[in-house]
Amino acid sequence: MNLKGLPQLQMLKLRRTTTRGEDLRHFTGLKHLQYIDLCKTMVTDSGLVYLKGRTKLHTLRLSSTPITDAGLAHLTELTNLETLLLARTPIADTSLVHLKERSKRTYLDLTQTQITDSGIVELKQALPNCEITK
Repeated sequence: MNLKGLPQLQMLKLRRTTTRGEDLRHFTGLKHLQYIDLCKTMVTDSGLVYLKGRTKLHTLRLSSTPITDAGLAHLTELTNLETLLLARTPIADTSLVHLKERSKRTYLDLTQTQITDSGIVELKQALPNCEITK
């Protein structure tokens, strides 16, 4: 994957591709990314480290990936992230500490995750302006 010639790229859809965590190293120079769709890929926790510094990123779709609670720690620096899709991932209540850090969040999809009902209540209290789907 060679993205060096696209430094102004704002939207990247890699849904249902063979993209793996290490492939995200190619995102390093893409400072203008606003939307990334990695649903149904093999992106792992270790790959999320390459998303650091994406201050313009407002939408990140990670549904149906093997992302875990530990991987979400890499997303805390995404200060403008409004929409985060994590449906059908193995995350659980342990990830709440990372999910409720950003008050800008407006949509969070947690469908078919291990997050409990009490975890959802906790998130709704921490993010009152966020629509949460479970």
